[in-house]
Order: sequence, then structure tokens, then C-alpha cells
Amino acid sequence: MARQGFTEVMRYFDLYLNVPAFDFAPFAAQEALPEGYALTSYADLGETEATQRRIYALWSQLRADVPRPEAETPVPFESFARRFHEPEYLLPGGYLLAVHEASGELVATSELWKSDGEHLSVGLTGVLSAHRRKGLALALKLAAIRFAARLDAPELRTGNASHNTGMLSINAALGFVKQPAWIEMRWEAAQWQVAQGEAAQAAQNIL
Repeated sequence: MARQGFTEVMRYFDLYLNVPAFDFAPFAAQEALPEGYALTSYADLGETEATQRRIYALWSQLRADVPRPEAETPVPFESFARRFHEPEYLLPGGYLLAVHEASGELVATSELWKSDGEHLSVGLTGVLSAHRRKGLALALKLAAIRFAARLDAPELRTGNASHNTGMLSINAALGFVKQPAWIEMRWEAAQWQVAQGEAAQAAQNIL
């Protein structure tokens, strides 16, 4: 591909977890959120625009840290809020959040969604930088698996960019099975021209 001017910019993995087979026992000590934080959900907070705006403020900060091949494009609140009006996908009790009890601030999330199939999908999982390395992401993922088990979901599916090594390691520890990678390539005209020039020079040398 490099000879045609393409370079790899990102690898993205789908990951699947067999929910009925999941063993919570090894994670008993990690299920509870760390001291000073409380588990809540969109349903618990009240399905109102005020709650949606609180979640949007968190989501906007977390989204800035999501690996992507291009610059981040701002998403207005009105576009973001459409997700709360799609009953075919929304799980109000599965839109999980962590609250910092001292400040009342939403500081982490793991979004659980219905899908077009029998499985459930895990959307954005993230923690604000000031609250990382406390076990919040793992605790929220475990809460998502608990929620999926209560709904008798056969499988959880999520996705990770190869750059996001922290979340990949959490998913691997939980037993998510990595599927073949999606590879995003970018065509660079200058690189292609160099390759063409080298090929032409090689042909000249042979002749």
C-alpha cells in the first residue's frame, strides 16, 4: 500500500464479551466505585433537559481525548441530545455515570445501548483526567456487564482504537475478545509521487 501512497493512520478493533459466561468473582473488589464517588444513571438523575446538559458537558470533555485521525469537529447540544429521543436504542438505566460526591460533578461514564440485534453495545467509556487511575472506568464497565446480565443480553460489543491502550487493557482483563482490525488509511499525493519516481528510476536502472 505504501507504494501507492497510502499510510496507516489508525487501527480500530471491535470487541465482544459473552455476558452469560462472565465470572464476576475475580472482580469483586473492583465492582464498587472508589470512596468519594457514587454510581448513577440517566434514569436516576431524571430524564430531563437539565440532566442531558450535564451529561453533554461531561461527554464534550471526554470526547476531546478520544483518538481520531482527524481534528475534532464540535457537536452542538441539539445534535447530541437526539440520542435521548431514540427509544429503539436508549437504555436510561444503562447510561451509567459516576458522580464526585464532594462536588456533585459528573466525572465518568460508560454508555450502554440497545442495538439492532440481540446484543447490547457499549458506547463511550471515559473518565475526566483529574479522576483517572482510581478504578472508575473498570467499575463502570463492571456495572454495565451487571446491567446487561439482568437484561439477559447474550453479548456486549464495544470498540477501541489501537491508540487507546488503557481501555484496551481494561477490556482485555474483562475478557472481551478482539475481532480483526479495521485499518484506516490515508492517501498522500507527495508520498505516491516519490514512490512513482523511485519505481521509474529502478526501471531505468534495469534497462
